[in-house]
Amino acid sequence: MLFAPFNKKGSHGTADENGVLIYDYPKERTFKVENLTGIIKEGKSQALKYREMTISGFGLPVSEYTLGGLPSADTPNIKKLAGNPDKGEYGDAYKHF
Repeated sequence: MLFAPFNKKGSHGTADENGVLIYDYPKERTFKVENLTGIIKEGKSQALKYREMTISGFGLPVSEYTLGGLPSADTPNIKKLAGNPDKGEYGDAYKHF
């Protein structure tokens, strides 16, 4: 989710009927997770066993891709994103925000 929204390398995505770009990997993704905190949905009297959790991507720029066409998140790329703040060198993630 560091790079979302993005398209796989070589893919240009598609557009909907209004011409809005639809990414291969959208900005947000919703997961079904165990409801460990006991959140009760509005209008219900009991907590459900599962609830939905939505995670939003940061939209960081992609510098390298894997052979499968996805953004690379290996150690060298994470170091490039992070930089070395102890030495006052900030990475690409800092520049993005």
